[in-house]
Amino acid sequence: MSKSSIAVYLFMMTAIMLTAGICEEERQLTEPLWCGERLCDWTVSAGQVERVATWHKKDLGVSFLGDHSAISQIVGSEQHCFTVMLMADQDGQCQLNFNVDVNSGERPNLSRPIRSNGWSVETFVINLPPFVEDVRFTIEKTGPGRCVLARVDWWDDGKCTPNYSLLTDLPLGIRCVTEANCHSEICAPTGVEGDVFWFDSRCVECTADDQCAADQICGIDYVGAFAQPHRSCVDPAAKVLGERCADDRECQQGVCYRGQCSGCREDGDCASGSHCISFDAQDEFLPFQCSPGDQAGVTGEPCLRDSDCRSSVCDSNYMLSLCERDGQRCLSPEDCPITWEESIVWSYDQLESRCHYIGRRGGVCQ
Repeated sequence: MSKSSIAVYLFMMTAIMLTAGICEEERQLTEPLWCGERLCDWTVSAGQVERVATWHKKDLGVSFLGDHSAISQIVGSEQHCFTVMLMADQDGQCQLNFNVDVNSGERPNLSRPIRSNGWSVETFVINLPPFVEDVRFTIEKTGPGRCVLARVDWWDDGKCTPNYSLLTDLPLGIRCVTEANCHSEICAPTGVEGDVFWFDSRCVECTADDQCAADQICGIDYVGAFAQPHRSCVDPAAKVLGERCADDRECQQGVCYRGQCSGCREDGDCASGSHCISFDAQDEFLPFQCSPGDQAGVTGEPCLRDSDCRSSVCDSNYMLSLCERDGQRCLSPEDCPITWEESIVWSYDQLESRCHYIGRRGGVCQ
């Protein structure tokens, strides 16, 4: 028996058992809406609701009060193909809608009228893109009449094709497939060829300087403190050693190499006797510098560690740590993006190592 067939069977068996008077312990075949006086997994997102008996006195449902009320629930972003099954009753004066919002948008990406009435069972499929950041289901009532939800369940049967058209008006930094997905109407790769960091296509502000103000360039930026890096209009020469970049002009030292502001690209960029290398060849997240760790840096030169400087003092009050996946700044592993698949297969130590300490941010040799 398929997973969907099992779900339908359990849904219908619950109804049969309730009608037959089966005891409370045996009737929990599908998730209840109420846990005592409060909703179990749903939250009231608009108006007011109340607990009421439905087609059976033991099957407690949600009555939506007033002209506008709603309940919402965040569901796992690892799923994208939802089969939804529900039971409702509506008096014809009001309307229940099943709304779907992805990536924390301000309005639903999909709104579907609920047609179930007289406690009939309704089943439909919600088809989403596979890489949404989060999914919120909302059941919303509009109108003055009586609308009651008795049951709602869903499962992922994995049989549908991703529906990318639902992604519209996405903000900067969110993954995309086409320009139609983005509020900026520009969907482009985050990084550049040879970038050491993992990158993909995201909604961006620009792909060329002529899309920016006269005093800015098209580089790499962050939506907020720890949002996804993306191409955006930035001030020139504002990035320090080790920070992510896409253009030489973003960096104070004028070198963007392998997606990071660096001190050099090759030995010829360094003084005689120095070599353009990473401090640790095994750590691909460290930028290239002229003889890092050899105390070669003179006063005023950028540094990451005390050992970069002749004085053995790299002065800065800030630390620089980067997420291994995309090079965004971080303070702890929780600041770094991770896919659902990675959370399943990665060990605890791997998860803890997602935020890599690079050195001192904006350090200068004394």
